Amino acid sequence: MYVSAEGGVKAPSDIRALFAQYNSDTSTLGTGWNANLTKIDFAGNFDTSETTTMDALFYGCTGLTTVLGMEQFNTQNVTNISRLFTNCSAIDNIDLSAWDTSNVTTISRLFQGCTSLSNVRLNWSETNTKNFSDISYAFYNCKNLISLAEIQASNLGCCQM
Repeated sequence: MYVSAEGGVKAPSDIRALFAQYNSDTSTLGTGWNANLTKIDFAGNFDTSETTTMDALFYGCTGLTTVLGMEQFNTQNVTNISRLFTNCSAIDNIDLSAWDTSNVTTISRLFQGCTSLSNVRLNWSETNTKNFSDISYAFYNCKNLISLAEIQASNLGCCQM
């Protein structure tokens, strides 16, 4: 999937479950059409400067292996990245090191169920984690995770992972 439009795509403040299977009748998330989504290319055409919520953005994209252009997201106003990649079981490498997470408060279940995930790059310095209040299950069932680059456990003093 290639996300683009002439002049770019302006994301709203809440892009919750944008690529997830969402049932508005029951307010539940699951898998469905998104299971066959393997690659998303934002190609610098997705303006997230006004986005505050990215909860469950890729939830249940079980076939997703590649997301290009996420490093260009403007995340300075984002407060919620919980369940961002929950159950994206095919993705093995994620680089969010360019993200400003200084206003983020919740990252619960961020990578939960990413069973193929082996490498994660995050810029979680003391400044970028100061507002974290809920990191529960952030890396739950990431059984192949071998590298958490740029994370210092002392910067997550608010909670346990």
